[in-house]
Amino acid sequence: MNKKVRITWISFGDWRSYWFTAVGIHTIAGYIQKYYEGNLIQDVWYYDNRDSSYFLKHISKKIPHYICFSINLGYYNQAVELIKKIQNSLKSDLFKYLRFILGNRVFLEYTNVEGILRIIPDALVIKGEGEDAVLKIINKEKLENIPNLYYKTNSKEIRYTYDNEFDPDNYIAPCMEIDIINRKNVRLNETVACVEVSRGCSKKSACTFCPYSIKGVNKNWKILNISEVIKNIKQCAQRKPIAINFISEDFLGGGKDSITSLLNQIEKMRLDGSIDKKTNFYCAIRVSDVFRSEDSKEENEAKIILLKKMKNIGFNTLYLGFESGSDEQLKRFNKGVTRLENMKAIQILKELEIHIDGGFITFDPLMTLEDCLQNISFLEECNVPKLLLFPFNRLIVFPNTGYYLMILRKGNKINLKVRKLLEIVENVDKCLPYNLFEIFLQKLRVFYFADNKEKIKKYESISMNYGSLCFPFIKELVCLLLNNETESLINNFTRNFLEKHTVFCQNLKLWFKKEESELFSKNSLPQIENIREHMFNKYYENLKEKF
Repeated sequence: MNKKVRITWISFGDWRSYWFTAVGIHTIAGYIQKYYEGNLIQDVWYYDNRDSSYFLKHISKKIPHYICFSINLGYYNQAVELIKKIQNSLKSDLFKYLRFILGNRVFLEYTNVEGILRIIPDALVIKGEGEDAVLKIINKEKLENIPNLYYKTNSKEIRYTYDNEFDPDNYIAPCMEIDIINRKNVRLNETVACVEVSRGCSKKSACTFCPYSIKGVNKNWKILNISEVIKNIKQCAQRKPIAINFISEDFLGGGKDSITSLLNQIEKMRLDGSIDKKTNFYCAIRVSDVFRSEDSKEENEAKIILLKKMKNIGFNTLYLGFESGSDEQLKRFNKGVTRLENMKAIQILKELEIHIDGGFITFDPLMTLEDCLQNISFLEECNVPKLLLFPFNRLIVFPNTGYYLMILRKGNKINLKVRKLLEIVENVDKCLPYNLFEIFLQKLRVFYFADNKEKIKKYESISMNYGSLCFPFIKELVCLLLNNETESLINNFTRNFLEKHTVFCQNLKLWFKKEESELFSKNSLPQIENIREHMFNKYYENLKEKF
């Protein structure tokens, strides 16, 4: 193998003001690097529409053999736009040597597969895990022998090869030595390292809003090659990050026995100095990993013992998908937990002095007004600061998920008052400067990881104040709808809230500016002035337009 293969990766999928390292890309890059050793040249570009001209010049000069797109949900249109720019920028004699490979969750929707193959008939689209597929493509194996692959035949027919689950024993630690094309401009959050531990979900039936609920999507939980995971942890630990985020949708999915070995090795690395004492750990677990009503007293006590062990090792912050405080909504989401169990899990984690991060979906299309009121009362009662930052979160319904099918069955029977509520919430949502709150959230998480009590107290106080601003508005809005108040009255009420919200954000902006030397250092979040100016201009424009 004399000729070096040139691969350019493109990472789509983080709409925040900065990026975490694209672990998925680096993982596949590490996998093929093992087989190609020195015969491979790889680089990666973190998608930035403002920087596309620089990227186009780069590929025109380097002419990669493959451009690999990792497109997360919500980024299909941006990817298509970039593909067209690439097509227009490269001369036809150069373009014919280039092959597009595309993957990630956006292709769980078949219409996106069709759309890409209409634009680029010889593109290759991977559904699901990509290690084996990318390697076989680069090895120029027959397309019909490549797993998880969509392609177009000479007769213009779209074919799918076959499903193949990646063998976790073959997992290779990510290759982090890839050149980042836009390193000077991209804002990578490198204070937190990311390590993949497992894939899939152990829950017997997936949550209805989750892509795992799509028919034919593999959700089997599996822990990856532990020796490679440990190797990755050691590599990350050398940078002395403030935290290691264990990438896993279900960290304890295999139960106590499957994760105990990993925890013991992490504890050993902590003791022998391989992991700095100031580096803590973060992962996602399920509410049922903390408490489950149907489990025996002994089983629930065993969960607490495991959580205590994790806390002692350094897992000082945990993410849980609470999602709702309404039992009916939890059933609709197929969460497998109740409001009481959510509340009990929060109580236990607080008693263990573990910082609580989590997800919450206040609004969904099939909800009732009573569901909404129960959600607000839950948020007020549970007193979890992070959950108060995004009170207008709406369920994003992805095609072919269980929830999507529920909507199809429901048809036009959605309650008109709920429809009006969702319309108002959507308009309010568009007026909010989410970048501001995302930056706030990421800094709060960093202070949790560092266990910086002084900063945590300040940030949690602001979160609580924000909840105190938003919750009365939502509750009163529901009452206005129940009382069939006029649209004019409701619009005036909403406008008054947004004016108060504007004042809150202006004060938060001033507070940020006061602490800017620490909060937004060049190493973490540069260009904050541009973000701030842009988001507030957009905020005021939306405010005027919508109400």
